[in-house]
Amino acid sequence: MTQKIGTSGKKAFRRTFNLNRIKRDISYSPYEICELLGVHKNTVHMWLKEGLCRIDKIRPYLIHGSDLYTFLKERQEKRSQPCTPNEIYCMKCRKPQPVWENIVDIIIYNTKKLMLHGLCSFCNSTVKRLGTVSQIDSYQKQFIIQTVGQRHN
Repeated sequence: MTQKIGTSGKKAFRRTFNLNRIKRDISYSPYEICELLGVHKNTVHMWLKEGLCRIDKIRPYLIHGSDLYTFLKERQEKRSQPCTPNEIYCMKCRKPQPVWENIVDIIIYNTKKLMLHGLCSFCNSTVKRLGTVSQIDSYQKQFIIQTVGQRHN
């Protein structure tokens, strides 16, 4: 299903799909795409208007699997916003942002994982980024580390 009920009671829609489910050498009808990806039929028709290629103009429409795969992969990559080493993705701003005053706290989870905590320089919300303990030297070069703590279990 494309809809999940979140804690706020609102419906959350899926924007990324498991592209490995699409067989690239098979033709699909819009109904089959709905069943395969768990989307509504209107979503598939909207994709056709946005540029998803049909095999021909005759109904029922058929979409080649490789065209569907390419279309969805391009849509998913277009939304990708990679962070530079001194940025952390802010969920409120919905884009990578520098950390306020370049100050972060580090919480070490175990011998391999750690979490960087900081404040977004634009909206002052908390931003977090997972990292590895082996890269702690590079984090010290990029950020001003305020505290280093262990996670309490």
